Order: sequence, then structure tokens, then C-alpha cells
Amino acid sequence: QQLIELNESNYLDLTQTIVNTLWPSYRAFLKDAESLSKEELAYHPTSGALHEDVLSMLHGLPVLKIKIFSPYGKTVFSSDSEQNGEVKSPGYPGRIVANTGKVFSKIAHNEKIKTITGSYVSDRDVLSSYYPIRAETGKRVENVIEIYTDVTDTLAVIEHKQFVVAGVVLVILSLFYIILYVFISRAEKILLHQRNEYHHATGLSSRLGRLLDRTTNEIYIFDSTDYKFIQVNQGALENLGYNMEEMSEMHPWDLKPQFSREESLAYIESLVNGGQQQMNFETVHERKDGSVYPVEVRLQLSHAEEPPVYVAMVLDISERKQSERDLRKLSSAIEQSYNSVVITDPEGKVEYVNPKFTELTGYTAAEVLGKKPDFWQSGDTAGGIYAGLWETIQGGNDWHGELKNRKKDGTSYWVAESISPLRDESGEITHYICMLQDITYQKDAKDQLNYLAHYDSLTRLPNRRLLGDRLLQAMKDSDRNERLLAVMFIDLDHFKNVNDSLGHEAGDILLREAATRLKKCVRENDTVARLGGDEFTLILNGLNHANNAVNLAEKVLEEFSWPFHINNLSLCVTVSIGITMYPFDNNNVEGILRNADTAMYHAKKAGRNNFKFYNHEMTARAEKRLAMENELRQALKRGEFVLHYQPQINTRSGRIEGMEALVRWQQPERGLIGPNEFISIAEEAGLIVPIGEWVLREACRRNRDLQVSGLDPISVSVNVSASQFRDPNLVEMVDHVLKDTGHEPSLLNL
Repeated sequence: QQLIELNESNYLDLTQTIVNTLWPSYRAFLKDAESLSKEELAYHPTSGALHEDVLSMLHGLPVLKIKIFSPYGKTVFSSDSEQNGEVKSPGYPGRIVANTGKVFSKIAHNEKIKTITGSYVSDRDVLSSYYPIRAETGKRVENVIEIYTDVTDTLAVIEHKQFVVAGVVLVILSLFYIILYVFISRAEKILLHQRNEYHHATGLSSRLGRLLDRTTNEIYIFDSTDYKFIQVNQGALENLGYNMEEMSEMHPWDLKPQFSREESLAYIESLVNGGQQQMNFETVHERKDGSVYPVEVRLQLSHAEEPPVYVAMVLDISERKQSERDLRKLSSAIEQSYNSVVITDPEGKVEYVNPKFTELTGYTAAEVLGKKPDFWQSGDTAGGIYAGLWETIQGGNDWHGELKNRKKDGTSYWVAESISPLRDESGEITHYICMLQDITYQKDAKDQLNYLAHYDSLTRLPNRRLLGDRLLQAMKDSDRNERLLAVMFIDLDHFKNVNDSLGHEAGDILLREAATRLKKCVRENDTVARLGGDEFTLILNGLNHANNAVNLAEKVLEEFSWPFHINNLSLCVTVSIGITMYPFDNNNVEGILRNADTAMYHAKKAGRNNFKFYNHEMTARAEKRLAMENELRQALKRGEFVLHYQPQINTRSGRIEGMEALVRWQQPERGLIGPNEFISIAEEAGLIVPIGEWVLREACRRNRDLQVSGLDPISVSVNVSASQFRDPNLVEMVDHVLKDTGHEPSLLNL
């Protein structure tokens, strides 16, 4: 029972690790597996991937096999793929665990079992433990994991101490048997004394017989003539499954499947021929049910009887054998572990390192044994971390963390380190075992990702995200020190022309050169950032007066007055600068950046190559412009545009020879609005193309209607925006309008 509870405790942690690691990836598959057939499960690629992941996690652990069941008893995963899809009866332990949510374990003897590595083992005592896996709500059991572990040798070790007791009892029995023999040899001289001693010895023998029967170790006595068993203790009978009547017709070789009668006799009789007092050897016994188990035998030939008898003391060593195998596996696992392993004494002096440690650090085992681990510390880790580490492990608790160490060649590296104290039977800490996993690559990758997340890859300047953090900190510093803070938005004038004419590679070179010039203009504690495209932002900390910002803006304009030399060409590129001051203009990050952008926009409208300070009238105009832009979009949908016509008159004849179509906006609230108020906004907002198409179509339709009504044909003139001429679909659009309206092309002037 203690063995079962210990295994349940150990593998409960393993189960939790499996769940935490694998369930996020395989929960959906395990849920869907309930509806899959056995053949579909066998060849399902996710089932194979789960098998590889489970095998990787259990590598080096004494786990024979693992299964996963649905709450309804279906095997949705097994390390033995032939068992996938099997459905267990309602009485199966896995289904009981799914209903109760309690861990269940049992020990059974398996004649043959296919292990997780694909090999087979035979005649093993196997502990099956069933662990419930609950849903995220923590109530419903989602799956049940069954883990098979080999406890054959462990059970044998439990009985080892009883074998020692049996040996002591046998010595006592032999002593009294000799005494009894001496008394019987004197029977002729002292008959009365012999009779009393006889009764005494008989009672003593009976008590010793009962004592031997109580031991769980096996004791066999068999004849030296026909080799049949004369006496077998109760422990042997219970272990073998025979009764005494059956055993009295059996011979020693009937218990040893690998020995023939002749081989067994040669082995037994070597005691007589070799003149030995006893023989010790290991063999295998076979139970009545056919199962076998390893035993250690101590065989003696006793001449206390006539004829002599053989006495065999037998110890079941299944648990010891399993422990030896487990120890070899553990030793091999540590030696071949992917992680570095260090074992120290309670004072922290190194007693063992595995080969992976040497591969990682460059130190050989001889160079570190007997030393404390502090000599490979890098010095970059705070001392408080090591103090906390020692306080934790000396208190008997595990410690987990990340440390930066130094290799023998002086290079540094990062490790994820786990240290656990090892205790003896009295609870005293005897050793510390340390597992080190090299995470240098992961740390470097994380640093690289962090850099990419906060810096512009082209110019190596802070990006928008880092700019926001820097600006927020600068605002706090400004409040604390009662100083001004200036934020500048800088945009390269006509940068699009560089990209269009010289290509994006030249544009990238220009942006990098522009970043270099801007950094030359500011102080070390100021920030230069790139928001994207050709937009840069400056944060100027700790200013005494707004004139400080003016001086820097003039310095930037002066710096950009010099030509850029790109691909053997000299380019003159100016900048437009918008400036906002904190805390005067706004008190939050987004508002400050928006104000600086607005000021920069007005600097461009004022002719570029200059700077403008933000004022609240700019926001009002910008809001009015944005409102009109939104209204224009709705106006096009609602049909609020109308055409007015200006006649073209021949001054000689007085005849009307043509007309010009002029668009007006019939705004429901503000009345009729002329094109001078909204055309430029429509161009900037990208609305001029659909508005221009509507004007052309409406002018052609109305002119065609006039001709159909009987009036003389006249031409109609329609204004076309420069933005429309940059539209590659302009010719196609005009062609469609003429065809749709039936308008004569010769009567249309653009």
C-alpha cells in the first residue's frame, strides 16, 4: 500500500507536467478522438505526434506504458497504438475514475507487455495508476491517464528484511535440532531423561515450525534420494500458489523452467561431490499460474537426518532486480541527459558532473570536483539571488530560476537552473542535485524580439511603441522637475518623388542619412524616433523656454539645407516641422503626438522647409476639415451634389454654342456650397474620382436629354481634377460614361 501511495504521489506530478505541456496542443484532438474509429486513430497524424511528445517527456523514466481514456472508456491514445480505439466496460477502473475523480491504482502480474519504446517485457508485476484530468473549470473530468510502472523488484525489496528474519530463525532451529540429536543419541543410557527431552524438543520443534510458517520467505526441504519435497513453509506455498499435498509430489526442477531434471540434479549433487557446506545462486521460480519471478537460493545438505535432506532458503529478489535495472536506467539517463547535471554535498562542494556539463562549460570533471559552483559565476547576477537560492534549498525546498554563468574560455551563457535537496531516511539533507539547461539561444532570441518590437529595423531608431514609453517618462520628469517638454514631428518634403524616381533603395539610404543628421542635432538625453515612412519625432527634455525648441528647429533646418549624396547624385531634401509644448498644449501621449502632427501639417501648407508651433485654432480647423470630409462621403451616397451650367456665347452671333458644367453641394443644413470650399478636401480624401465621375455622367446625361428634346446640339465642358489624371482608369471611365449615356463624344470637352 505504501508503494502504491508513493508511486501515485510521484506520477501525479508527472501527470500534471504532461497536462500542462501537452493539453493546450492536443485537447481538441483528444476530444474529437471520441468519434474516431480504431483505424482512424491508428493512422491519425496527431496521434503519432502525441506519441512522440509523450515519449520525449518520459525518456529515462521507469514508465512501461501510458494510455489516455475518454470519460466513456474509449482509449483515445495509447503508447501501444494497437490498443487505440478500444472501449472499456463500465466496471473498468478508468471509467470509475472518470466518474469519481479519484486516483485509483492496482498491481497485477503481466505475462507480456509492450513498452512505450516498442519493446516487450515479460512476467512483470505492474502497477497501473489512473489519474483524472479535469477541464479548465476544475470540476468535470475531461480525460483519464493510465500509467504503467514496473514494481517487480520493488516488491522483492520489501520482502528482503523478512528473509533476514527467516535466516535468524533457521539458525535457531538448527541449534535446537542439534541439541535434540545429542539427546536422542544418549537415549540408551538415560531413558527417562531422553523422554523428557524428547517431549521438550517436540514442543520446541512445533513452535519453530509455526514460526517458520509465518515468515514470507520461502523454505524448502527435499529428500536426497528421490528429491521430492518433504516440507515447504507457508510463505512458499502462498507465493507459488500450490498446497502441501501438491508440493509433496513435486521436485525442485518443477519450479525452475529453465533447468531440466538432469541439469538440476547435477547442480544439487555438486554439494556432495564438491564437498561444499552450502551453495548460493540465483535462478527463477515458476508459480502455479505460470508466472515467474527471480530468486536468490541458499542450498545446504543437512546430515542431521538419515538419509540426509537438502534445505533451501529462498528469497524473492524481484524488487531488488527492478531496483538494479532502475538504477542502471537512471545512471544512463543522467549520463546521456540533454541537460547538465551537477551533484554537490551539503556544503555545496561538487561531487559529480555529467558529460553534458563538460560540453556546456568546457570544464572537465577533474577541474570542478571538490570545488564550490561560485567559481563559474559570471558576476552579472545580483548577489541577492544567490542568497535567496541558498536560503531556499537549505530550508529543504526546490529552487528554480535563471542565472548567467561563465565558461572556461570566458564566454558567458544563460541557464535555467533547478536545484533540489536529497534527504536520507532520517530526513537530513545529504546532497543537492542541480539540473542546468542552456537557454542562451532563447535569451538572445528574446532580446532580439524585444529589440525588433521597440526599434525601427531600417534606421535603428526607437519606433512608435518605444516612443510612447519614452514620452510618458519624459512627461513625468517634466512634472517632477518643473521643466518644459517639446515634441517635434518632422516630415521629409517631397520624399515620394525620391522613391518614385530613384527607387525604394535610394529612399531607404536617404532615411538612414536623415536619421543620422537628426541624432547629430539633439542632446544625449533626447529621443529621436521614426514613426514610419518619412516621419520622425524628437522628444526634447528639460527645456527652460520655448525658444530652446526654436533653436533646435532652426538647427534641424540648417542641417537639412546641405545636399544628400546618394548613388552619385546630390539631392536637396528639406523638412517640415511641427512643434508642441508640454504641459501647455495637451496632457496625454496621444494628444501630444496628434498636436505635433497637426502643427507639421500646417508647416507643409505654409510652403514647407519651415516649422510651426501648435495652437488650438489648428485643431479647430482640422476638426472642421475632418467633419467636412465625412459629410462629403455621405453627400455622395445621398445624392446631395447638383450641377449648375454657365453658358458659352458667340459674341458675334449671340448664339449659345456650349456650356460649362459646375458642381455645387446642396448641404441640408448649410445650404448651397461652392466648389472652392470642398474640392481640395475631396482631392486629399480620395473622393474626387467618384465625385468627378458623377459630374461627368450627369453632365452628359442632361446634355443628351436636351438634344433628344429637340434643341440644337451644343458642347458641354466638364472640369477634371489633376488627381483624376493620375487615375489609370480615367480613359476607361470616360468611355463607359459616353456609351451609357449615348452622348456624342465630339460634343464633350474635358
